[in-house]
Amino acid sequence: NLSFDVSYQLGHIMLDKFSNLEFAINHFNMLRQQYPDNLDVNLQLSIAYQKSGKINDAIKVIDDWNVKYPYNPKTEEWLKIIEIMRKSNQ
Repeated sequence: NLSFDVSYQLGHIMLDKFSNLEFAINHFNMLRQQYPDNLDVNLQLSIAYQKSGKINDAIKVIDDWNVKYPYNPKTEEWLKIIEIMRKSNQ
């Protein structure tokens, strides 16, 4: 789907280039509403939350995914990384 691909890439640009991560968070939340079963969208939303310091929100996105799709190696690894980051920031 071309519009999804373009929109997803736009979210990446927002995440990487904008200092205000709320744009990226809002964008990936919109994509998540449209494509709730897309793992990459959920991961990018979680990354946006993590980069903005909203660790609990980052974890919740992945926890919600794991309830629906348990035992995903990508999400399990990302949760470990978030926990390490959280501990190093305390």
